[in-house]
Amino acid sequence: MLVGSGPSFGSLIDSIAFESKEPDRGYTVRASYLKEPRKQDALIEIFKDAKPLRAFYFPAYKVWNIAAHFRDIVDGEIDGNASGYQMAAWDGISNSIVILPNMEVSRAHSNTKKDGA
Repeated sequence: MLVGSGPSFGSLIDSIAFESKEPDRGYTVRASYLKEPRKQDALIEIFKDAKPLRAFYFPAYKVWNIAAHFRDIVDGEIDGNASGYQMAAWDGISNSIVILPNMEVSRAHSNTKKDGA
């Protein structure tokens, strides 16, 4: 959810999760945990040359993905795309193939019709 340039978020902020110590090509980030009723979210604020660029809500349990992918986020901002944000938001398993040893795969929900059924 894009927050944009809405009202001050001060009353919503519970605590700062992290913030950039040094700019990455002029970009910095601050992530804040929020109070009820938005406790499940974090507020992410992206700055360019110390000026607000973006602010949005992000699931609080994934907030450290923003820090982990901040270089990717900056690359995407420079390239004019959201690829870094998409990496940070990825759940880590969607579109992956998971192979579990010694596990039988059931085809019970297959749409394949057999024997004229």
